Amino acid sequence: ITRIVDRQLGEELNLPARIRPPKLDTPPKFTGTDNHVEFIKWLERLVAWMRTSFYGGPDADEYRVSILKNLLDGAALEWYIEFIDNNRPESSEDQVEFIEVLCALHRRFITTATAHHALRDF
Repeated sequence: ITRIVDRQLGEELNLPARIRPPKLDTPPKFTGTDNHVEFIKWLERLVAWMRTSFYGGPDADEYRVSILKNLLDGAALEWYIEFIDNNRPESSEDQVEFIEVLCALHRRFITTATAHHALRDF
């Protein structure tokens, strides 16, 4: 997850003045599926969209965390509201990082589900 995000969003995208940025549709919403491959596909689409929408670079991290809420639905959105929105610190210096939110999302929906499936199948 960290490698994917760093590769796409580590630096701000700069276009030459003569090139207009494309208008791209937002990626599909993540609903909380427990499929790792589907999560990674969603993540790749998400960060590619953020990059081409000029949400790259370290200065945009807090904004990316806020945008993420609009790209979640169902159980994933409920999780975000409970664990991210309701636990935001007062100080912007203590804000949770975008990568941390994505890793926590993965832990909650993918890693936990995988462990439950393994236990059930055993």
